[in-house]
Amino acid sequence: MGLIPADRVDLSPDALAHAVNAAERAIALAGDLDALARVKTFALRFRAPDRTLTEDDASTARDAAVRRAAEAVGAELRA
Repeated sequence: MGLIPADRVDLSPDALAHAVNAAERAIALAGDLDALARVKTFALRFRAPDRTLTEDDASTARDAAVRRAAEAVGAELRA
């Protein structure tokens, strides 16, 4: 698996929601709707090309992504 430079990755909440929707469509097209109900796991990695992110930077971005995913598909942050 190759690495994608951080400045070429869209970490916006809309990009995350798009990824969630694409994953749901792929599972639905495969015909395994039970898998859709079981699996909604995403890992987020936040990086900046020019500096080290602070905890506040990462938390703000994570919270925005979770909020957008919750609005789009009912996602929840796992405890």
